[in-house]
Amino acid sequence: MIRINGDTSSVTRTTSQPVPTSSDTGNIEKFERSPHESNTFSSLAQQLSAAATHALNRESRLTNDEVKAESHRLVLQLTDRNDPGHQTRSVDGMTATLSEQARRAVNFLAGKGSNPFQGLPNSSLTLIIWDDSQTFSLSERKAAWQEYKALQGAQQQTFVRAAQMELSVHGRIGDTTRQAQNHFRQLSAMAQAQYPEDYAQRLESIGSQKNLSDKLEHDKTDTGRLIEQMFTSDRSEPKTTEISATVDTSGKSANAQQKTGYQTLILRLYGNFEHPLIEPGQRRSEVNMRRGTYDFLTKEDRTLVADMYEYSQRQGVDLKFVDDLAYDLAEYRQLDNGRVLINQNHINKFDRDGYRISFSHNKENALTIKNILNSTHFKSTRLDKGFLKFAFDPGFQPYSNGSDLQFMAQMINHFSAQGTEHDQLDRRFEKYDRDPRIKDKIVHRSSTVQRQPLPEPDYAHNNGVWTITPKGKAAGYVMDPLTGTPMLAKPSANAESKPGHVLDGFFDTASNKRSLLTPFNLWFMKYKLQGRVRRP
Repeated sequence: MIRINGDTSSVTRTTSQPVPTSSDTGNIEKFERSPHESNTFSSLAQQLSAAATHALNRESRLTNDEVKAESHRLVLQLTDRNDPGHQTRSVDGMTATLSEQARRAVNFLAGKGSNPFQGLPNSSLTLIIWDDSQTFSLSERKAAWQEYKALQGAQQQTFVRAAQMELSVHGRIGDTTRQAQNHFRQLSAMAQAQYPEDYAQRLESIGSQKNLSDKLEHDKTDTGRLIEQMFTSDRSEPKTTEISATVDTSGKSANAQQKTGYQTLILRLYGNFEHPLIEPGQRRSEVNMRRGTYDFLTKEDRTLVADMYEYSQRQGVDLKFVDDLAYDLAEYRQLDNGRVLINQNHINKFDRDGYRISFSHNKENALTIKNILNSTHFKSTRLDKGFLKFAFDPGFQPYSNGSDLQFMAQMINHFSAQGTEHDQLDRRFEKYDRDPRIKDKIVHRSSTVQRQPLPEPDYAHNNGVWTITPKGKAAGYVMDPLTGTPMLAKPSANAESKPGHVLDGFFDTASNKRSLLTPFNLWFMKYKLQGRVRRP
């Protein structure tokens, strides 16, 4: 097992020698090995060493802007789907191990076999991805890119959950943003160039704010969406020039349109390279639940969303409307097609004062949903009807606005059997001006039905301050001096036990029954002691 540049990921190797990487290329070691040592040193480690040396020389002569341009140029090579043979160099002269590694990468990209770089840490993956010295083939770089994006997505989801927990407990996210900054600083310069320019400053700014939860609640901000975007690296808006540079826009054929929509989907949702699919039966596995939300889109979902991007782009629509719809569909898949949620209108839900509450749509959205469900377009639409019914029900995720229902209605109509190429989208979708503070769903509070008063809690959290009630103190709750949160006091190690009597063992009690010695017990004890007791 080895440790690379402070990265705690462990990788199995055929050698115990250290491997230099590009995240700390200033400390690259030069290996001078005998022929015997060279045979025992793994081929992958030798490749990484050569790539690290090349990366050091390359980045030492480039400015920050040139590093950014070079980073994007090399990543664009990985988005080209027309790569015959998936190779850019001859494999002549390669060792047997290296040839096998290249073949495994080719098979992985073709959907056969596992990723040859699965389990490598970020520091090693970035060396492979941004290598332009021909040390690694294009197939190997593409395979490393997929593994890297999966790791980054899992890390971002970890930050999101940690931020949500810290925000609910302490009202701020300073600790989480500091961890995200440390993770960002450990990445190579080429990897950092894939993040928005203001990523570090954005984390610093919001991490220094105190009572953040109160401010977000006051502004009625969609906290979940805000945190999701805060820790996501590839949320920068793609430029039209970037899209047109990677697709063929000369013709208006169906293939050209599909390619345009597909490239737009990749740039907006996945950051230059599409993430692997997740099988429906594996959505709730521990590994996959750490993946990014958009990773849960199925193959059919991605094809449909790509068509939506292409259609909306031709109509001059702000693509953020499609982003919202794609996010809601991906979240529905992530929630195991909504099965992990409970409809809040189907249970007895009460507010803090004990009044029953329920949820409904406003009049405009309620009328839109009614018209959709009664239309012939709904019967033949390409959108998943299970997802639509889930999105239309205000009892699911009642405190989330979701995507624009008016825009969703036009997508349902166009992508149905009755839709035509002459369908025109409403001009109001040319500008995305949705106000996140305006809630589309209405919360109703019963004025007559009231349940029994709630029992006194053990502790309470108000305005960022934790307090322990008399009931909680009696139950043994104390304030944790480190975190400032309530906790159950540990029982004392010197707790007094109930005194007993010296003759208790000779008499039956409720908790103690005597075991009478029988002739067999006496014989068995004598047998076990034979040869074990030293006699004088």
